[in-house]
Amino acid sequence: ALVRNGQTVETWNRDGGTSTEQSYKNIPFYITNRGYGVLVNHPQCVSFEIGSEKVSKVQFSVESEYLEYFVIDGPTPKDVLNRYTQFTGRPALPPAWSFGLWLTT
Repeated sequence: ALVRNGQTVETWNRDGGTSTEQSYKNIPFYITNRGYGVLVNHPQCVSFEIGSEKVSKVQFSVESEYLEYFVIDGPTPKDVLNRYTQFTGRPALPPAWSFGLWLTT
């Protein structure tokens, strides 16, 4: 679990390179401790402000004329993730051989 209270977190996709906090595949989705998750359906930068001096809960914003988001009910985190993957799609199971021994030199 990530606790980001008092922070503003911006998610966007770009080549982060090495030694940065940037990620290649950001998904603007979070799960609350109140039994629901939120997916912000936006391809560009999404800014989340979490429990700061200005915001008592969570606020998210985009630089656009439209905002589309989905609230996914739980009641448990497992239920939220199940419904999230029903909505967005589930990854395929890797082939059995990929779970075997990995060796590097």
